[in-house]
Amino acid sequence: MVMKAQIYSLIVVLIVIPLFMFISLYIRSAQTIKSGGLEKIVADQEYLMMKNIEDDFSRAVEISGKRAILAAINDVINRGAYLENSTLSITEMMINGTLHGNLSFIMIDNTLDEWKNNILEISTEFYTYLSCHDLVIENHNGIKIKATVNMSINVSDNLNISEISKNIRKDILVSFDGFEDPLFPMETLGFLERKIDIYPYTFYAKKIVTGTSSGNCSGPVTFDNTTADPEKILVTYDASGISGYMGVIAETGGIPSASCYVIGATDAVSEISSVVNQTGYQTIYIDSVTSAAWSLPIKEGIENGYYYYSNGPTMLERLEGNFSGGNPNGTETFVIIPDLQALGMEIKDQQTRIAYLYFSSQSLNGQQVRGLPEWFRIDSEHADNYNLTELLMS
Repeated sequence: MVMKAQIYSLIVVLIVIPLFMFISLYIRSAQTIKSGGLEKIVADQEYLMMKNIEDDFSRAVEISGKRAILAAINDVINRGAYLENSTLSITEMMINGTLHGNLSFIMIDNTLDEWKNNILEISTEFYTYLSCHDLVIENHNGIKIKATVNMSINVSDNLNISEISKNIRKDILVSFDGFEDPLFPMETLGFLERKIDIYPYTFYAKKIVTGTSSGNCSGPVTFDNTTADPEKILVTYDASGISGYMGVIAETGGIPSASCYVIGATDAVSEISSVVNQTGYQTIYIDSVTSAAWSLPIKEGIENGYYYYSNGPTMLERLEGNFSGGNPNGTETFVIIPDLQALGMEIKDQQTRIAYLYFSSQSLNGQQVRGLPEWFRIDSEHADNYNLTELLMS
């Protein structure tokens, strides 16, 4: 019996020892997995917090930049004098909230330091740190400026489980779109304003189809040949016997009962339909000199005072009264002569209508353009830029 008891005891020990070792190993493994999982969760949360701080401060730089732009434009217009250095002025306002050393009310609570403090004051479960320095302002594309700043960000948890940090040099674009162009009030004694509104179409002028033509006319396009409309230009396959429209564009050679037309225009229906659908611009111009149908969204751009990316002066240069142009990343717009006439201003009849050149002291003659307003003039160099060379009137 004693022998059997000893054997049973030995068997129990042999079973218990491996079981105990297994349980001990499982507990240690579970603790390791739990600890590692916690560290990963905390690190992920810290990363998200750091990303939020970076994104929030990037937006803050943009807001501060827009406020500085507004303050700079207001200063130029109110003083009636251009800035000596627009880049330094905008930098001064974004950092110190001052312009010419004086506090700018537009920049109150909108300097980079004030935005940084606001972001850090937001209550979180982490210790957060943010610093910014070495702000640089420069032109981007004539209408936008680039604000480049160094950021240092640090996030850690209050249990010292994990810590994450990042040092980056960030580029933030700030647009003048929607602000006032100081050129117009400065050159019209404050009487004329012009809001910066970017040209929305993908091209300026396009010759769509050619054929045999007669007359010149411009109007909204229609593809409906069942309801005559004397204010529209019909685009159809066969113009034979067609009447009651301002103009007609057809693929076959049949002559319509209209004084303005283009016939024998290959694929006119699909080509014109494609351009109209692509741009949303509904007007077609029939030109007898080029025997073509044109789409001229530039006409809307001229009449609405849109802005174009060009080699004209940048917005930073406009704030300084520097209208020499020649910057490949610049911008330009056209003067609207009826607006100047309404102010009783003397009109430079032959001067190109590009605004910074029109208001300059130099004489640069322009030519009229078929299909565009009668008062419009453009010089040959810029006509080529806008694909208007074939439409110039000698």
